[in-house]
Amino acid sequence: MIFSAISLAVIAAATAPVFDEAPAPESMAPEAVTLAPTSAQDDPVVEEKPGWEGSFTVGVSITDGNTDIQKASAAMDAVKQLEKDRYTVGLSWNFSEENGVVNQRKTYGKAQYDRFLTEKSYWLVQASAEADKTAGVDLRTTVGVGLGYQVKDTEKFKLSGEAGLSSFSESFTNGMDSDYIAARLAYNWAYLMSDKWSFEQTGVIFPSLEDSDDIYSKIDTRAKASLTDNMFAQLQWVWDWDN
Repeated sequence: MIFSAISLAVIAAATAPVFDEAPAPESMAPEAVTLAPTSAQDDPVVEEKPGWEGSFTVGVSITDGNTDIQKASAAMDAVKQLEKDRYTVGLSWNFSEENGVVNQRKTYGKAQYDRFLTEKSYWLVQASAEADKTAGVDLRTTVGVGLGYQVKDTEKFKLSGEAGLSSFSESFTNGMDSDYIAARLAYNWAYLMSDKWSFEQTGVIFPSLEDSDDIYSKIDTRAKASLTDNMFAQLQWVWDWDN
């Protein structure tokens, strides 16, 4: 029965009369569609946004015996570089205790924003805060503006200088507080000696514009040795001077 039904359907289709049909109007004719192969070059290019780059260091030393000494330190530095803007932040902390007596506790933080006017020159806004138990400083703050110039900025060598004005404030444990307007002169330089060794130094001085006896300066010197792609050893020396 199934075979008969299929045969009849085929025969009916074969013997069906054929009528001449008028050609479809041009507007109804199907249009040819050409599909061009796509390539990776046609895909939109997504640019990666610059992120923060920096480092974090930590050190701990414990001596137990006739003399109990605990020492610890930590530091963080980060930079975000855009086409016209640059953000810089830094934090450091040092602590030392001997036989239960704290003989050093120092905390420092800084932040700076640079806006480039040309390829090498920029204006800046900076701020810093510091507390130093050894020096009897409860709080030392600076807030200022200025201009900077990049003398050299390559992967191997960097050198820049800055000049401006800052509001300088110091609060001491003994109550001898001071506030004044100071000039700010600073420099930054770094040298990549090899793929493993690098050396860098930053310095800043704040001479008072109201009293020549009020001067504060800080120099931060670091030598780094790369251990792996993400680890390094660092020797750091920070020198502070306040007359």
